[in-house]
Amino acid sequence: MAPGRLAPIVLLSPIVFGVLCSPVRAAEVFAGVQIQAANATHRIVGGTASGPAVGAVLTITVRSGRFDFSTQIVPATPTYSVPPGNGFQNIHLLYSNAVLRYWLSSHFALGIGESVWNQRTYYNYARFGETDTFATRTVGMEYEAVEQVPVRAGVLRVDVRVDPSMHGVESDRGDPFLPLPTRFERAAAVDVMASWIDRTNTPTELQAGVRFTQLTAKYDNGEFAYANRIMGPFVRISFRMK
Repeated sequence: MAPGRLAPIVLLSPIVFGVLCSPVRAAEVFAGVQIQAANATHRIVGGTASGPAVGAVLTITVRSGRFDFSTQIVPATPTYSVPPGNGFQNIHLLYSNAVLRYWLSSHFALGIGESVWNQRTYYNYARFGETDTFATRTVGMEYEAVEQVPVRAGVLRVDVRVDPSMHGVESDRGDPFLPLPTRFERAAAVDVMASWIDRTNTPTELQAGVRFTQLTAKYDNGEFAYANRIMGPFVRISFRMK
């Protein structure tokens, strides 16, 4: 068996073992909203655009014993824009993931899941009076490690997620009569969060920290396709639903 195919098995082994050995417990359900402010950079062969961005992240977490199931989604809203003129104008980015996490101890957890990146890049060619839209969808397995340290009234936490082998497809939706051929992509992503979580005995949790996300994609022939980098502070409030 190829070494790359062993990674999911190695990561899943403690999770499967935990499923077999852990007693069934009542689940806690949290629904949250995260406000993310960031400096965002989008790079393609033709240039680079960067600027401030603010977005909302919707989250749901289910906890039962040593297990967490969490999902988050960033609605497809404009991530950032560049000044009017020739070239790309703005990027609409939708990101979602779902992760099953198993706590090996009170401090350390491993998780496995899947992430999806949907992106639309809008272009304006003012000299020719034309617009164009490139759309990409990238999907891949996600592996996660979490470390947390108890502090007064909460915890300090670090989340590291990697998507080492993602697959995507790019299409040109600008001209239905003369579209560019569909191109296939391979990508890799990393998502790192460092935060403090307030866990006082209330129906809510407050989390604040810094998040860094990087996605780099290449076409199947090895040519560079695009890269996204998003970094900045965030604040999340979660409400206990059950």
